[in-house]
Amino acid sequence: MCQLSPVTFHGDTIFCIDYQNQPFTPMKPIVQNMGLDWSGQAAKLNANKERWGVSIIEIPSNGGEQEMLCMPIRKLPSYLNSINPRKVRPELRAKIELYQAESDDALWNYWMHGRAERPAPQPQPTTDGPLTPALRAELKAIVDAKLSTAPADVQGKARAEIWTRFNRHFKIAEYAQLPACRMAEARDYLIEMEMKSYPTKTSAAVPANAEQEIETHCAAMRGLVRQLNAHMDEIFNIARKSKPDLRTPGERRELALSSIYTMEDAAGAIGHNIAVLERTAKTTLIAARM
Repeated sequence: MCQLSPVTFHGDTIFCIDYQNQPFTPMKPIVQNMGLDWSGQAAKLNANKERWGVSIIEIPSNGGEQEMLCMPIRKLPSYLNSINPRKVRPELRAKIELYQAESDDALWNYWMHGRAERPAPQPQPTTDGPLTPALRAELKAIVDAKLSTAPADVQGKARAEIWTRFNRHFKIAEYAQLPACRMAEARDYLIEMEMKSYPTKTSAAVPANAEQEIETHCAAMRGLVRQLNAHMDEIFNIARKSKPDLRTPGERRELALSSIYTMEDAAGAIGHNIAVLERTAKTTLIAARM
């Protein structure tokens, strides 16, 4: 017999079971929490027992032992991703998408740490330090874009004007001393600066709807990322299946945990990079209109 361990998930209760030294979860609570019909999903699970590793497990309860249809947590993403939210009632879509995105992690984190939340991330460096090389390069790129419209014989004077005004505005001796926390302000200041060294030429024509086109392309890329995430879930499952017992202290446990979190961080970096791409593209449009 196996003991049910309740796991709180966004106000719902789901369960983790230690079965043959592997984490399993009863499927009925998950299906019902998503608002789906249990009888239909139970038939689907029974028809795909080998695919999803479904087992009937005896669980003790107040009314005596009861049999529950359970699934290994490593197989849960595959089952959840087989549910198309667009084919269910609109009011259920958000809940289904929430379970598809996070329930697997909540159960794994309970299994490994005794709580549904991931361990708090390590403190990150604050943004009140000096500019990183990447940020300094971004400021230089904005200045180069402004100077691209200047006559060659005044570019040296114009560059000196830009940095002199910049340093005076931010009360620093040179631009590299700018605190990183003021990067957004510095970016806007350089883009909006009106030059005195030379008359600003009429900028090249930029389509009025260029920003919207960028957003359309970025939205399409985010859709592709959702597809990539489904494949990454399978990669996580393979890694988790081959892991040592993560509840046992030791170097192998720490290495396995570190590897899993590194993969998860890499997956999250894709979405972050798309956001950076979108912001940079729009900054380029602003520079082109200067």
